Amino acid sequence: MSLSLIVKCTRRCNLRCSYCHDWRDRGVSSLSFEHLVTLTEEAFDQADRVQFIWHGGEPLLLGKEWFEKALFVQDLVMEQDQAAVNQLQTNATLLDEEWVDFFEEHNFQLGVSVDGPPEMHDETRVDVQGRGTSDRVREGIELLKDSEVPFGLLMVVTEDVLQRDPVAIYEWFKSIDAPSVGFLSQRPDTEGLEEVREPSEMSAFLAKERYSEFMCGIFEEWWADDGAGPEVRELSALLKGLVDSSPGLCIYEGSCVGKYFGVNPNGDVYHCDRYIPDPEYKVGNIGDEDFTFLPDHILEIQQREAEKEAAAEESCEWYNVCHGGCPHDRNTNPLGWESRDSCCGMSTLLTRMDEKVEQALPE
Repeated sequence: MSLSLIVKCTRRCNLRCSYCHDWRDRGVSSLSFEHLVTLTEEAFDQADRVQFIWHGGEPLLLGKEWFEKALFVQDLVMEQDQAAVNQLQTNATLLDEEWVDFFEEHNFQLGVSVDGPPEMHDETRVDVQGRGTSDRVREGIELLKDSEVPFGLLMVVTEDVLQRDPVAIYEWFKSIDAPSVGFLSQRPDTEGLEEVREPSEMSAFLAKERYSEFMCGIFEEWWADDGAGPEVRELSALLKGLVDSSPGLCIYEGSCVGKYFGVNPNGDVYHCDRYIPDPEYKVGNIGDEDFTFLPDHILEIQQREAEKEAAAEESCEWYNVCHGGCPHDRNTNPLGWESRDSCCGMSTLLTRMDEKVEQALPE
């Protein structure tokens, strides 16, 4: 059995991105060593392979010593037939040769947040003084390119981004020799809301049809490049889904209840970090004596999602490719489709991709 933990190890951050609220004061700012130990023990009690996805805030603010302790605990807890995979999402502004050597030595995989060309990036991703950070991020990326650390870039697609030329954005990532790029659709901040399934600030959600059209622009260039440009995470996954129905990306894999868990710095555990702080999807606190990753109410949700999938499979020709998209987005985003249970809103993109695949097949 495998388990994926999206661990918000700290909420502290040296940036003040316009669409992000993680850095705001919300109680406990960093995961304690006690909770780190308990989390690791509980994870390996229930899984043979545990994927630790370290998120923030900015995780590098914790320092190398914190991660050395995390690795020590993993080694201490793991049995011989168990394995840990460590991934980390960073803004790259604090990367230096020592950090890169550390990640290389300990086989970390990195994701770097970068919002496209400098003139776009510096509009949204600024430091505490309000200064753009594109130069510092680019320096961090160059350090990674000169290393053996596997990494990819991640761009948040906002309403402003949808007004830009997707081809120019793709070409910029290509120009810096990005190994891979993900285009993450913006979501609203839900942590201040009492009810996640009916958020009051829906304007932060992008209509899926508009996101789909944006990705169509990316796809045309990416397909024409025939492997010469960066891998595009979402396109590679959907293409794989069209060919063998196994996208390999969580947002297109259908119900993920019981596979992914989000961990807050205070030890609260949720089914996926996107559901924080919805009480229905709260698993418990890692400090609880009776803590388990799969309490009864989560198993009930698991069954409910499976029933939704069975019904939805008959309602969309593309369901076996995208599996309805991210369950969180289906449950919380009323923009862009009539049924929350059956459609991810990506049919425009999938239709175009399928046409290209059919044309490429030998007669």
